[in-house]
Amino acid sequence: MTTLIILGPPGTGKTTTLLDLVDKCLVDKVNPNRIGFISFTKKSVEEAKTRACERFNKKADDFVYFRTIHSLAFRQLGMSPSEVLQRNHYREIGNSLGLSVTGYQQTDKDFYEMNKGDQMIFMESLARMCCEDYRYTYDRMNPDFSWQEFDLFIRAIKRYKEVKLLWDFTDMLQRFHDNGVKPEFDSIFVDEAQDLCRLQWKIIDQLTIKTKHTYIAGDDDQAIFRWSGADIEHFINISNKTNKKILTKGFRLPRKVHDISLLLSRRINNRVVKDFRPTTQVGKVEFTSRIDAIDMTKGEWLILVRNSYFEKDIIKYLRSCGFSYESRWDNSNNAESLKAALNWEKLRKGQTILVKDAKIIISFTSLKSKKPLKDLQDDDEITIEKFVKKTDIKQNKIWHEALDEISYEDRGYYLMARKQGESLVGKPRIKVSTIHGAKGGECNNVVVITDISAKTYKGMMRNPDDETRVFYVAVTRAKENLYIVQPQTNSFFNI
Repeated sequence: MTTLIILGPPGTGKTTTLLDLVDKCLVDKVNPNRIGFISFTKKSVEEAKTRACERFNKKADDFVYFRTIHSLAFRQLGMSPSEVLQRNHYREIGNSLGLSVTGYQQTDKDFYEMNKGDQMIFMESLARMCCEDYRYTYDRMNPDFSWQEFDLFIRAIKRYKEVKLLWDFTDMLQRFHDNGVKPEFDSIFVDEAQDLCRLQWKIIDQLTIKTKHTYIAGDDDQAIFRWSGADIEHFINISNKTNKKILTKGFRLPRKVHDISLLLSRRINNRVVKDFRPTTQVGKVEFTSRIDAIDMTKGEWLILVRNSYFEKDIIKYLRSCGFSYESRWDNSNNAESLKAALNWEKLRKGQTILVKDAKIIISFTSLKSKKPLKDLQDDDEITIEKFVKKTDIKQNKIWHEALDEISYEDRGYYLMARKQGESLVGKPRIKVSTIHGAKGGECNNVVVITDISAKTYKGMMRNPDDETRVFYVAVTRAKENLYIVQPQTNSFFNI
């Protein structure tokens, strides 16, 4: 049995390297069912599976064990979706305790940005993922609620699951670790290993006991999920004790971006030293006092914030400029009012639209209570002549006159976009994201906002390595140009 650690700094082709090794397995006539590809995120697994199918001319079903650990546990335990705790169940538990619960567990949302109920859900699971005592987890997280409240929640959720015969995602891993049938592999590939928690590492240890070849890939410098349980020290320790290969050729970072990334990585005290080369491009790094000093009128952009609530101000600025954008919370091209405006202009140009789209138009006019199209089927087509006859809306009115109940803010945004020549149809060219949400992504132009929340700042004072890793990930998303916006508040990360 052999184990190889593959350390892949940003943009050095880690996934390609792993697929080259998968290719070698297939050339050696290893059955795809004897190959395991396990990763922390579904995104990573799907990318690897898609690339493997294209590269090896196989179907997705051929790679049965290309899975996240949760998905593998779910399959091996023979579970059904009806056995899994859902958001409505969490809300029911919260209601019984007088807690507000959304049930959403987002990997890019800081613990202190969650509401009280979601914090309890997170902490209850975190303790088990880290194989910790509940009280120990409570003390180190130091939440704004009492231990008695948390203990009551722990007992309530346990009782609820027992009565309803339901399991949560951490239960899956615990059951799989304790009793689940483990598949046997000739070769197993573990990607994004720096993000695995202690319970997941225990499962990996079980899976690799009888495996001939084990490949564990990751980058401790990009380990930004300690707050959600990642056991970074375990990955660093095995990297220092096991045979390792460091990928040294960079395919993403131009020289100037590479230079600043090295300065950041050298500020991390506990790390595996990794030297890698930039591309042949020079690139650009520019420090600016304000985001509005950056010319974003053309090209594709990725704007990164540390805490999700900073996105609101960024989106407000983008709307004032008439730029198309997307974020987890908002998408400029998906607004119902925009669809209504576009469909109205289609009608005015002599095109037909579906009745269901015509009803959206009416919903943004003062006629919406009259339901003039109620006698028509949603999938029927309607012309401007028929629409005008039924609604009395004048054909000569342009969209912002005819649709008189589009909000002032939306109307102003669409008019500004048109003035700028910005397309609001298709994929937006500017993406706003938290740094955690953008991990694994890249863009030609990257803007990094250096402000952080007060609680994140306090955490940075206690453990500067973790916050340095977060901003290391941020700057290494840039393929060409990196813009660093200097802080506007007293809480910030100093790049």
